[in-house]
Amino acid sequence: MAIALLQRQAAPPWAMRFALDIDKTFQPLFPSKPVRLVSYLQADLPSAADWTGCIVYVSDLKKIAASDGTNWLDALGAPL
Repeated sequence: MAIALLQRQAAPPWAMRFALDIDKTFQPLFPSKPVRLVSYLQADLPSAADWTGCIVYVSDLKKIAASDGTNWLDALGAPL
């Protein structure tokens, strides 16, 4: 992103480092490829209360699950 612009204009080294920091900061917010979810077995899921609003992949069920703060829910909203 920012680094490409600075490379074209032969920016000083400090500006290049700054641009790299910007890219590293914002790249997770605007991924250019699929995001790999953390994978758990159903029996090993962490506490839903500790991970409200987070999603994981439940490998033995082959499902994505989201925490509502109380339970891990599948895509249809059913508790796992």
